[in-house]
Amino acid sequence: MSIAYSKEHIWVKEEDGVALLGLSEYAVTKLKAIMFLDLPEEGDEVDIDSKFGDVESKKTVSDMISPVTGVV
Repeated sequence: MSIAYSKEHIWVKEEDGVALLGLSEYAVTKLKAIMFLDLPEEGDEVDIDSKFGDVESKKTVSDMISPVTGVV
């Protein structure tokens, strides 16, 4: 199964008709210590190129931008 990466360092891969999303290894390395994730709830809609959550580290809070459109 191949993984595609967005310019915002979010990866996406499809498994059995479901898109799985995650942070790239590069993003995790740069953030160092991730303290908190703010993610959508089940049933929420997400739109491509729109904020769907944020990730907080000791240094910063970064928007997570969706590489796909769909329902959580």
